[in-house]
Amino acid sequence: MKTLWRASFFCAVVLAFLAPPCPGLAADDPPHLHFQLGQIYARSNRWDDAVEEYRKAAEAGDIDAQRMLSSLYRQGNGIPKDDDQAIAWRRKAAWQGNTSDQYSLGLMYLQLGAELYRKAADQGEADARHELSLMCEMSGKGDRFPLYVLAIPLCREAAGQGSAGVRNTPGSTDGQRGALRDDDQAIAGYRKAADQGDADAQYNLGRVYLRLGGEWMLKAADKQDGNAVFALAHMYEQGLGVPEDHVQAAKFYRSMAAGFEKGASDDDLLQMAKTYRRKAEELDPQHPEKTQQPQAGWVLAFVLTAVVVVVAVIAASAKQKKDSRGH
Repeated sequence: MKTLWRASFFCAVVLAFLAPPCPGLAADDPPHLHFQLGQIYARSNRWDDAVEEYRKAAEAGDIDAQRMLSSLYRQGNGIPKDDDQAIAWRRKAAWQGNTSDQYSLGLMYLQLGAELYRKAADQGEADARHELSLMCEMSGKGDRFPLYVLAIPLCREAAGQGSAGVRNTPGSTDGQRGALRDDDQAIAGYRKAADQGDADAQYNLGRVYLRLGGEWMLKAADKQDGNAVFALAHMYEQGLGVPEDHVQAAKFYRSMAAGFEKGASDDDLLQMAKTYRRKAEELDPQHPEKTQQPQAGWVLAFVLTAVVVVVAVIAASAKQKKDSRGH
């Protein structure tokens, strides 16, 4: 079996540079072999052949091929750009349970949501203008949260064009948005209208993508993915993709602080931990972590006082015994 596998791979390598396909490499060969052949075709700029091999591997469950197809569709590299296909293949990879894929899918949803907000904002959609202005404001403060970082080029482009989408946005004018469906059929409907330039559909699809991004970030955070924890702290603080919830935001800030503190000897990391703990205290001042600190101080003071009293009693007793012996 190993000899056959090697022969098939050798055939794939040699014939990747020749016109005819390799007769020894069939669809039922190991999936990763198709992925490797796709890599060889890609290096030769034979994109049609590369994508065909990637697809064979991806459909058989090869996670590397699923990631590759997602990236190619997202970038439009070698194949027409297709965000729906990019999401579909990254989602297949994410469902295999790898936290980096779950985070990457969440980030992709957030990026697409920000892009749709920009399109809607440019048409004067009030809520999209408000939320995009928030992203731009945070990115201007140097915030490292990925959604704001992704918004930076949108903000710069808009500023250069004098776009109304990121200027003079006092707030949302519509706080009564209805519930959104996020099933595939509903998303397809939003997408069709958004592609036709409908500002409401662009904003609604952006909302759906942000919410789905939040859901996948939560999956990754449940497995202690640091990037997802970082993202969710900001999302809950600002209500982007998830309901605004300062208690939840504080929980993720504390988790970040604990991560920096764990075994940290670097002063910069410890300072970041202190910063995030202060942030958590600001957002959730009633959390026991804060209220227990003075309690701990009182306990320590009580113990020290008790020790002093006991020592004093023992000293007085010893002196009394000594005096009685003297008499």
